Amino acid sequence: MKASIILMLLLLINTLALFAEIISKLIKDLDLLSLIAIEVLLIIFYYKKRVMKGVRKVSKLNMDILNFLVRNGKRSA
Repeated sequence: MKASIILMLLLLINTLALFAEIISKLIKDLDLLSLIAIEVLLIIFYYKKRVMKGVRKVSKLNMDILNFLVRNGKRSA
């Protein structure tokens, strides 16, 4: 959850840097293509994180179905 918030915040800041003239004057040394590349990378990382979270949730093993293997008898000494 924390990583998603950080990635969304970075996406927002980078988008503002792309479209806001005042911010682009502050970072006039950066090229527009580098900002677009950073934006694309952040979107890819965010998408990857969301997909991996879904895969982790789907692939979680449920061990409750293995209860039929447990015996209720006493152990022999």
